[in-house]
Amino acid sequence: MLIKAVGLVVMMRIRDKPVAILQRRGEFNTEKMALETNPGVWQATMHETLRPDESFETGLNRGIFEELGKEAASILYRPETEIIHEWTNENYLKRFYWVSSDPNILRVIRLETSTGGIRPFTLKEVGQMTPLRESDAVKPEHKWVMFDTALEAVKKAFVRYIH
Repeated sequence: MLIKAVGLVVMMRIRDKPVAILQRRGEFNTEKMALETNPGVWQATMHETLRPDESFETGLNRGIFEELGKEAASILYRPETEIIHEWTNENYLKRFYWVSSDPNILRVIRLETSTGGIRPFTLKEVGQMTPLRESDAVKPEHKWVMFDTALEAVKKAFVRYIH
């Protein structure tokens, strides 16, 4: 069965610098009541596995609501949100969207308990990320690590946002 996932990259300007808001995986997944796989890995602002028969748009809205909170969802979810990157193989189909937002959204985001926090990243910092494949292990010497599919989506979001 194909596993489908959806992600959202939130872009904004902080002190006149374009940044992507990324979320860090925490240590413990309260949804699964188990240790998180790949703790410390950076991911899109929101990343969610779709439920069976759930559309990408519904999963996007649900994911924003669950991971970032009700007020953030009312601001960030837009039916016309643009797809920035899609990736597939024999096991996965991942679709990433992007949205531009005012920095004040950071004041209303309510992260769920499994997260390791959020942080703004500049394009230069994103360029310093170590790409990680699904089969790789995170090594302690890596400062910033991000799954390669999400990293590609973030880079594309910067291109769209800046131009």
